[in-house]
Amino acid sequence: MGKRAGVSSFLYCKAPITLESLKATTNMAFCLLSFLFFNLLLTSSNSYAFNFISTGTVDQADALLKWKDTLNNQSQSVLHSWTLPHPNATNSSLRSDPWCGWIGIACNQRGIITEIILPSMGLQGMVENFPFPSFSALTSLNLTNNSFLGTVPSNVANLSVINYLDLSMNQLSGLVPTEIFLLTTLKILFLDQNHFSGSIPYGMGRLKDLTILTMYSNNVSGFIPESLGKLRDLSVLYLYQNQLSGFIPKEIGNLTKLRSLSLENNHLIGSIPEEIGNLKSLTALYLPLNNLNGSIPSSLGKLRNLTILYLPQNQLSGIIPLEIGNLTSLVDLQIPFNNLTGRIPSNFGNLQKLTSLNLLENQLSGSLPREIGNLTELVSLQSSNNQFSGSLPQGLCMSGSLEKITAHNNHFTGLIPKGFKNCTSLVRVRLENNQLVANLSEDFGFYENLIYIDLSNNQLHGELSSSQNLQAL
Repeated sequence: MGKRAGVSSFLYCKAPITLESLKATTNMAFCLLSFLFFNLLLTSSNSYAFNFISTGTVDQADALLKWKDTLNNQSQSVLHSWTLPHPNATNSSLRSDPWCGWIGIACNQRGIITEIILPSMGLQGMVENFPFPSFSALTSLNLTNNSFLGTVPSNVANLSVINYLDLSMNQLSGLVPTEIFLLTTLKILFLDQNHFSGSIPYGMGRLKDLTILTMYSNNVSGFIPESLGKLRDLSVLYLYQNQLSGFIPKEIGNLTKLRSLSLENNHLIGSIPEEIGNLKSLTALYLPLNNLNGSIPSSLGKLRNLTILYLPQNQLSGIIPLEIGNLTSLVDLQIPFNNLTGRIPSNFGNLQKLTSLNLLENQLSGSLPREIGNLTELVSLQSSNNQFSGSLPQGLCMSGSLEKITAHNNHFTGLIPKGFKNCTSLVRVRLENNQLVANLSEDFGFYENLIYIDLSNNQLHGELSSSQNLQAL
């Protein structure tokens, strides 16, 4: 009221008003009004800024400093930049938001912390000491590859707008907190390489925006929840190297944007669901080291973008479906240590990009189709411990790319193919325990790169050059 009264009395005038006096009076009034207005604005702005910082961003900085104090001495030295200016420091040396320049910290324009990025910093402490409630505006938290211990507290739910959360490669334990699935803005969630136990909560299906989910290399057990089928934007799902059991849910087939799926090294049972054939974007499928049975579903032949197919060490049976020959993008096919029977489909010759074909330890029979000789990119062919018969394909290794061939413990007969002379890259050869006919000096005497060869228990004659650096014969 005092400032308003002063302005009124200044403008009140009993003298006659001329044009000149009116201009002078108006100019003076304008100057005074401007001064008072900006003074009022400055005072209120400083007050607002002080109150905002003291209750908002400074509180965030204080929370981080308190958390830093809970870490071990080495960790605190790594975070050496995490300090606030002394209260007596001169104004010229101060910035309004010094925490925005701290190691691993990023802020928005108002000085509010939006990212905490501290990967591979050697930090050690208890994760429950992290001040989750102080960071409701945090969009990214990356603590990967440190030595954080303990359980993730329920107050992680305070990260209400976070889209990137990486707690991987630590020593976290206990259950995956159900509150983490209240973070419905999450797009990327890394929880791998810890000691989490218990089951995957069904509430995981709430994270509808999730594109990457990794929980591998933990001690997670129980079933894979069907609710994962609701994560329609998921492109990467890695649950391998856990203690998961039960069936692969058919709802996995809903994840049509999935590019890489790894469930290997668990205790999964039952058959591979036909619905996996719906994953048209899939480039890599890893299912080894489980107890899966039944046949390889023919629907896998629909996965035309697939480059890697790993099915080793299960109990799969029946024939290799002809449709596998449709996977013309395939680079690596691994199906060893199963109970597969029958012949290799002749249309395997369509797999022109294949570099590795592993058929070890099955009950496959018949001859290797001559069309395998069309695989000009093939580097490794492993067909040992089956019931193959007939001769080896004449065209094998026509491109000279083959480095490894193992075909021992079969019933192969006939001459070593003359095409072997084109295999100038051969490093390892195992053809023992067959009925092959070979002249060692003519068929193998010229391989400069060969370091291991075993042709025992065949029909051999001739000698290998003593100058070759062979480890075994």
